[in-house]
Amino acid sequence: MTDQLQRAHQGEVQARVAIGKQNFQQGKYSDAMQSFDKLLTLSYCDAACQKEVKGLDATSLWNVGKDQLTNACSMAVTTYQRLDKDFADTTEGKNAHNALKQPQNVTGHFVNDVPDRHFTRMSLVKGLRGHMTSDQMFSLWDHTTLKTDMNANGDFTFTGIPQGNYDLLWYQNVNGTEHVAFRYNDLTLVPLHHANVGPLCPVDVGTVNA
Repeated sequence: MTDQLQRAHQGEVQARVAIGKQNFQQGKYSDAMQSFDKLLTLSYCDAACQKEVKGLDATSLWNVGKDQLTNACSMAVTTYQRLDKDFADTTEGKNAHNALKQPQNVTGHFVNDVPDRHFTRMSLVKGLRGHMTSDQMFSLWDHTTLKTDMNANGDFTFTGIPQGNYDLLWYQNVNGTEHVAFRYNDLTLVPLHHANVGPLCPVDVGTVNA
């Protein structure tokens, strides 16, 4: 490589780093990330360049992900997964790895529209199926620890739910008489109300009709 070409490459690297840093300082994290991403693909971004730029890129990507958590959580999942995969040796990559494993909250609103029923509690269970017997449903209710009270207006919140797919099963106890119920598709027997808890994003199951 000629000295002239080497100087040109060094100048390009310095210019791209400067542009990326300027965008970062202005809060334009996505633009900064694009600059740093491009730098990491250049064959003449040597070991020292790679080390500096990788750290800057990880920090930019982390800030992009934090913004997405508030405005577009599903996009944040992809961003955090990239941090976990491509920047595992950085602080941001390790933080993303930990964040992706955290439990999430589940919320919803219950409409108690069945005559003579006064459901007051909600649970998250696995294995519900249409045509189950009362004993089978009560077994699921009794063995789950994921239960919460419904507010007077029907709102309910589960806090810190491990990631996984759950069915909703609701409960009442009126003068010592207990009852559990759920809704399912008459053809497939699959429960209609689910909570699919994944990484990063809280889950709103919407309106649950008794």
